[in-house]
Amino acid sequence: MATDSKEIAIDMSPFFRIFKDNTIHRIPPPQFHPTSDDPTAAVRSKDVVIDKETGVSVRIFAPRHQDPPRKLPLVVYIHGGAFCVGSASNPVYHNLLASIVQKANVIAVSVDYRLAPESPLPIAFDDSWSAFQWTAAHANGKGPDPWLNEYADFRRVFIGGDSAGGNIANDVAVRAGVQGFPGVEIVGIFLMHPFFGGKDEDKLYKFICPTSSGRDDDPRLFPAVDPRIRQMAGRRVMFFVAEKDFLKDRAMAYYEGLKKSEWPGEVEIMETEGEGHCFYLFDLSTEKAVAIMDRLVAFLKKQTETMMKLGFYNMKKMLGIDSKREKCRVGYTRRGSNPQGVRLLLENLEALPETPGVGSSPPGFRVPLGNMEASMETTGVGLNSLAARVTHVNLNTQFAEESLQCTKEQLAGLIQGAVSATLARRGE
Repeated sequence: MATDSKEIAIDMSPFFRIFKDNTIHRIPPPQFHPTSDDPTAAVRSKDVVIDKETGVSVRIFAPRHQDPPRKLPLVVYIHGGAFCVGSASNPVYHNLLASIVQKANVIAVSVDYRLAPESPLPIAFDDSWSAFQWTAAHANGKGPDPWLNEYADFRRVFIGGDSAGGNIANDVAVRAGVQGFPGVEIVGIFLMHPFFGGKDEDKLYKFICPTSSGRDDDPRLFPAVDPRIRQMAGRRVMFFVAEKDFLKDRAMAYYEGLKKSEWPGEVEIMETEGEGHCFYLFDLSTEKAVAIMDRLVAFLKKQTETMMKLGFYNMKKMLGIDSKREKCRVGYTRRGSNPQGVRLLLENLEALPETPGVGSSPPGFRVPLGNMEASMETTGVGLNSLAARVTHVNLNTQFAEESLQCTKEQLAGLIQGAVSATLARRGE
């Protein structure tokens, strides 16, 4: 029989127990997977403390070094564990992220937030938000971590997580959409067997977040009721659910709520039959786990391909060109899966607005132009020269920073060369 000092005061099995002497016992105990910076390994990893005061850290994963280096989509991942167990260094999460990085050819940041109950909610939400802000600070290529500066394409950012981490990831996406980050574009969100609230009080959540009702009237537990949902970042959200998951109905409720909300993006879902909560984490090699990974990788790659296809159409808008009124043609030539050429034709360009307002440009092919001024020489055929300051030319990847005065033909050639080089770097 346990002594008085070790009598259980609060039992939150299978996650933790609090004893009467205020000690906490986690079930199961923490596990640790070491990092590896072996340049010959398929995936490299390292831990970075982002806040010495709180101890919050991230584990960064990158594929084998490529020469020359090329920009890769960035995945920000938040682990699950009921907000009170797990870590970025836990073997199941280390292996999951390494697999995503290798198969999708991305760079990933896995967040290690402080755990409840020692750190009650919303600390995990705020830690994850701080980690995202730290990551986004690298968008200008001058952040504190060289891997993110060199490899991360901040025009192709994904946020995801599983279970409680899926809930936090959704919160980060909402906050990112409300605040906005220059040079950062969140293109997709993926929620794997996510934890959300229901009509009944969730006793664990209520205990570790005393300020919450523990029900679906809490915007974090049911984001569809959050008035900020219409501003949530991302164009697509991918839900993964499992037939026998006790959290499936709550996830489905948010899936339906998000579709009916004012958020303008696309929502899709994959359900795995006959399986329970986060089953795939414990053996990534099973047939059903492989199916989930394949769908996730396809989601990450599909978003990139969609952005490429939309690129030239959106570029016309960013340049302020109305193709119905002004004769402008932008073409994209692709043969099979390997582009043999990119054709950019700016023909008979009649006029450009003096202030195109590219700061709030639509998603897709990014050619942000700063302080554009059209030099109009009216000779009866329209614009003869274009004076412009080109700050970035990229295909959802920062490619160049230049300051120049150029003709419209020179500008067209510059963009064409940038696109061709970017595709070549990406092996496409």
